[in-house]
Amino acid sequence: MQSTAICDKTKGIATAADIPLGKLVLFNVFYEIFTLCTSIIAEAPNGTLYHARNLDFGLFIGWDTDNDKWALTEKLRPLIINVDYQSGGKTVARAVYFTGYIDVLTGVKPVMLTLSMNERFQLDGEQFFIYKAARNSIMTEELLAPSYFILGGNSSGQGCVITRPRETMDNLEESSGTVQCFL
Repeated sequence: MQSTAICDKTKGIATAADIPLGKLVLFNVFYEIFTLCTSIIAEAPNGTLYHARNLDFGLFIGWDTDNDKWALTEKLRPLIINVDYQSGGKTVARAVYFTGYIDVLTGVKPVMLTLSMNERFQLDGEQFFIYKAARNSIMTEELLAPSYFILGGNSSGQGCVITRPRETMDNLEESSGTVQCFL
C-alpha cells in the first residue's frame, strides 16, 4: 500500500511539473547517494530542547572554490520549501522539503516532536506522534539506505540519535536529561 502511494505521488508530481518520471525518481533517491547533512539535538540546563540541521548536499560532486560552498547545495537551495500541515486553520505539523521530493527529511509536530534524517555512510556499500512511539518506529522500520535519525520530543530527556543500517538498528544514544550535544 505505501509503495503504491509513493509511486502515485511521484507520477503526479512528474505530470504536474512536466518532468520526466525517471528524472524525478533519480532526484528522490539522490539523497541516499550524495549527501553530507548534519543534525544536532541539545538540551539546555533549563530543560529546553534545541534541534537543528543543515542541508549541505553534494559531497563528491564538486566544491565551488570561488564561493567556498558545495556547488550542488547552491543549486538546490532555491528548491527548499517549508510546508505547514493544517487542520481547522491550525498548524499540526511542519516539514522542510526540496520541491519535487516526496519524503520528509526534517519535520516538526509543534510542542510534541522534532525529527531529522541524515544519510549514513557504511562500508558494505548499502547506500508522528509521541516521542517513544516515533523512536520505536524509527528503530524498527526497514529503510532504503543507512541513516542517522536525530529525534527530539517535548520534555526533558527526550532526545536521541538512532544509528541505522537498512534493516536493523546499530545504536541508540539517548539523552540523560543533562546538557548534551549529539552530532
